Amino acid sequence: MNIICKPDFSLQQLADQVGSNYKYVSQVLNECYGKSFKQVLNEQRVREACRC
Repeated sequence: MNIICKPDFSLQQLADQVGSNYKYVSQVLNECYGKSFKQVLNEQRVREACRC
C-alpha cells in the first residue's frame, strides 16, 4: 500500500508491478470498477489516509 502513496505513482508503475502493459491494466480497471486509474488511486489513497 505504501507505494500508492508516493506522489509520482503511475499507471505504468502499476502495470510494471503486475507484469502487464498500462493499456491492459487501464482497461481492466475500467471494466471491473467502472473507474479510471486516477479515480481508483485517489480512493485508495483516501482509504489509506483514513486508516492512520
